[in-house]
Amino acid sequence: MVLLQTIIMSLIMAFIAVSIMNWVLSRYLSAVNTSKSAVARGRSGGYAMTVLSNPATEAVSGDCNIGNVQPDGATVGCDKSGDTITITYDYEQ
Repeated sequence: MVLLQTIIMSLIMAFIAVSIMNWVLSRYLSAVNTSKSAVARGRSGGYAMTVLSNPATEAVSGDCNIGNVQPDGATVGCDKSGDTITITYDYEQ
């Protein structure tokens, strides 16, 4: 009887440990995705400020060359139509 109780308690504790690890991992992944999204947003904003503060940059002259401002897993885009320059970012979670 004691052996059966020990096995049952082991299984219950293992299930609790797996549940806790699952919760911790999901919280970690959520934090990582939020961080990467914020980095992508910040870099696209920084690029927009660079373009707007320096009219001689290539983006203003027409080709919207982003250069090396793309963070891991994100796409920073530029669209110039007339006098309007639109800077966008997309982070795939």
